Amino acid sequence: APTALQPATHRSSKIAALLADLRALCARGEKAVVFSAHRAVLLHLGVVLAAEGIAYRAVTGPGRAADGHAHTRAASEWAQDSSLPVFLLHAGVAAAGLTLVAAHHVFLVDVLLHRAEELQALNRCHRIGQHHRVECTVYYSPGTVEERLLAYRDREKREPLQRHAGEADSASEGAEDGGSEEAADGALSMLAGTRTGTARGVPSISMRKVA
Repeated sequence: APTALQPATHRSSKIAALLADLRALCARGEKAVVFSAHRAVLLHLGVVLAAEGIAYRAVTGPGRAADGHAHTRAASEWAQDSSLPVFLLHAGVAAAGLTLVAAHHVFLVDVLLHRAEELQALNRCHRIGQHHRVECTVYYSPGTVEERLLAYRDREKREPLQRHAGEADSASEGAEDGGSEEAADGALSMLAGTRTGTARGVPSISMRKVA
């Protein structure tokens, strides 16, 4: 978001990168969902998009339970109107039941605390009814708290993988001893993230460094 000394249409390096990506999508006639965990960022993006002549709909905060109908209406208008390429959405609304399968691309302008939150956001756009591939880009700034957050998340991810690796080894040994081959396959699938009920088939998330 801009400071008090910057104009409302100020473009940080992240916003400049996002605008370049959105222009390319608009040229192809595709749609995008832009997530942020900060209402001020979404409001600022709305001002910038308006200045660029890029039409959008927005849900800028979780709000009250009664706001659910308004959120659904905004998402429906965006999905059905070919002149609305961009949907701005607060990350806190990602679990509110919105289905955004019209999206071709998902952009996150913040690094969220947990990767599961990013997957949850992506899953709003990649679910039953989807007929095209959905790609996801997360922008982050080097030398900032975002880089430290990514390092924290990497440690958080490695710990359960190390535990699952041990389970996979144990299951494999059991299979060699005449135990259940299915148990070994299940443990290895859990390690690979392909067990039924996980994010199988969900596109990978691309992390983009923006200086």
